[in-house]
Amino acid sequence: MASLATIRLWQFEANWREPMNKTRANAERRGPSANLHLSRYRVIEAVLREQIVSGEYEAGDKLPTEAELCTMFGASRPTVRQALGALEGDGLISREHGRGTFVKPAWRRSPPSRFEISFEGLFEPPQPLTISIQRVGVLHGYGIAHQMMNFPQGSELFYFVRIYMLGKIAIGGCKVHVPGTIRDKLSEEDFITRNVPELMAQRAGKTLASCALSVDSTLAEPRFAEITGAQTGSPLTSIRRSSFATDGTSIEHTHLLFRPDVCRLVGHKAFTPGKRARRSKSIS
Repeated sequence: MASLATIRLWQFEANWREPMNKTRANAERRGPSANLHLSRYRVIEAVLREQIVSGEYEAGDKLPTEAELCTMFGASRPTVRQALGALEGDGLISREHGRGTFVKPAWRRSPPSRFEISFEGLFEPPQPLTISIQRVGVLHGYGIAHQMMNFPQGSELFYFVRIYMLGKIAIGGCKVHVPGTIRDKLSEEDFITRNVPELMAQRAGKTLASCALSVDSTLAEPRFAEITGAQTGSPLTSIRRSSFATDGTSIEHTHLLFRPDVCRLVGHKAFTPGKRARRSKSIS
């Protein structure tokens, strides 16, 4: 059974993979304008993939015909074929001339494996991953990082971009923002450290007190897609981490992006048998 953390993480898929009902009535109710922020073939691919993975379409089930999919999504036949081709390339379906498109039994027997990252791994990447530096730079504007770190407009932030590799596969990356005042205190080795919050606190002469995480989803921009091999416009797991010192000042803000097709975030919690859960106080 999937952990609650895994379930919460993968809830983001519902934001862009609205499950398609097998009935034409529900598909027509969606309308051709659904999910226009993705290229149309990606929408078709994502909806069908979700139905296959979730078990709504079982092994051996026949998918809607190309003509039916064209009507459901308001798409052209080449667009539908492109989506089906992507699913076929991943081994989820087989297209038989004159018979139709079917879910492959092999998908049920051997689902694709993904590298698992625990919540602790968001603070200190696990050892199998190697870290490389893609670029460094300085920001003076007023973007999300300035807001999350409570820095005024025009203040200097130093940043470095890291790529996480699992063997020869780039599974994700991150952009680390730190106060410009510690820029000259950082070495090249610091850029590839595994525990960024603790090291940045040391370089700032502070004591690390807390870190906050938020999980969201986004789409791969061309630059990230080029670096990691992901497709432009494909979904990414987006995580923002903010670290603070004991005096309340910001230590660092990091934006992490991971490819959900090759890795997933998992969490586990142990419960003590016989220990009663604490009741939350009601607020009147």
